[in-house]
Amino acid sequence: MAVTIQGIATHYARRNLNGDRFARGAFDRSLQAFADGKARVMFMDSHRWLDSSRIVGSVRQLRSNRTSLRFVAEMAETSLASELASLVRGRHLTGISIGFKVDEYSLSDDGRNISRATLKEVSLVPFPADPAARVTAISSDA
Repeated sequence: MAVTIQGIATHYARRNLNGDRFARGAFDRSLQAFADGKARVMFMDSHRWLDSSRIVGSVRQLRSNRTSLRFVAEMAETSLASELASLVRGRHLTGISIGFKVDEYSLSDDGRNISRATLKEVSLVPFPADPAARVTAISSDA
């Protein structure tokens, strides 16, 4: 049974808890590389990218609007992915966070203003840096 998770990966023009603010369009190059099949974006458990057993799926769709970066991910058929999907269904785990490489930024008194970044992964997390980044839907194909 395929499980799909949709959500908000991060918001633009809003300072997160790490002091980062992404400009609108900051991920445009990543979106284009993803659309062209030149880049993959993993769906992870809590940014544990050094441990391949923590990969819980792959991002299948990315899109950007004027306020946020959004995603659709397909969960892998593993026991960990099943456990996490159960937590998401029960609304026990709904936070989303992104792993990225900063390509261009400037500093201000209150943090980094990121104008260009490369998206590496999207993670389910209990405490996201962007408190409003979250799962918006979960569905299963029978």
